[in-house]
Amino acid sequence: IINLAKDCFISLHEDPGLEHFYIYTYEKDDVPGEWSLLLKNTLNTIFEPIPKKMEKTDFDHMVNSTVFKCCDGSFEDHLFHLGIPLTATTETPGLLDLKKRIQANSTVIAAVIKYMAKRSAKNISK
Repeated sequence: IINLAKDCFISLHEDPGLEHFYIYTYEKDDVPGEWSLLLKNTLNTIFEPIPKKMEKTDFDHMVNSTVFKCCDGSFEDHLFHLGIPLTATTETPGLLDLKKRIQANSTVIAAVIKYMAKRSAKNISK
């Protein structure tokens, strides 16, 4: 999978007990950058993010519905440490409509493809 995911890897999950979305992201920046914002902003067009009060009580290391570079031993964390520059897990709200969750994941996939195509075009022009 490392060869197939050499540019990025994204895992689409859902949290069965929630009505809000959140994400786990990994990128080389010291703070959430373009990759994290892309995913968060894309999901934010369809669902509401985790409320601030839930961030503080229910999730470790979450800021603005994003858990950033959490060394938790997850598959995405492992791939990031193996050299995949951008990895993420999206958590869509499992309590909401299935069609809306499918739409959200399709929208995320399309946004990632567009983002990676732009990054590739920038690298080619350099």
